[in-house]
Amino acid sequence: MDQGPYPYIPTEEEFQKYHLKRARITMSWLKQFQITPPILEYSEPTPFTKMLEAEYGTIEHIGIPEPDHGYPPFKGHVFKTIFCFEVLEHMMNPLFMLDRIHEYIATDGQLFITLPGALPVSCAREKINFYEMHEAEVRNLLLRTRFKFDIEAKRGTEMPVYSAAGLVRYFCRKRFFIHASPDWRKKENWWD
Repeated sequence: MDQGPYPYIPTEEEFQKYHLKRARITMSWLKQFQITPPILEYSEPTPFTKMLEAEYGTIEHIGIPEPDHGYPPFKGHVFKTIFCFEVLEHMMNPLFMLDRIHEYIATDGQLFITLPGALPVSCAREKINFYEMHEAEVRNLLLRTRFKFDIEAKRGTEMPVYSAAGLVRYFCRKRFFIHASPDWRKKENWWD
């Protein structure tokens, strides 16, 4: 079995504990904002979704189609809050996805994003991620897709994996927590 860069594979219990820790960190971060329905979450329902629904009520879901096209399935719907947790790094084209969010986010809507930051060495990058961006790249992506935003970077959100790559991720990776809202004053397309 190919373990990739992981000589140590965490147990299911360790994996769930790690995700619960990250979910608690994200829930704690969200407490500072006024979350208003209707709410859309970019992902299939997960155990974290249950925590979000317990706190904020009913949440609509959108799975991420391959290869990042076919949006929007909610034609005619407008959402005041959109959650996009741990999704952008898996997208083949995060620019396209964020640009399409404008089709169904309210003019006073909020977008909440979390994603892992890029590491100083590419050998520690996780194979399941298409993109791991540095903060400047995240800022550029959000500016190009017409969002006003605040970025908070936190360390200590990674699972300790006992390998060289795992230790680099644990000690060096920042996780970005982004609160964004549409910037309707900008041009329709960033390339205009």
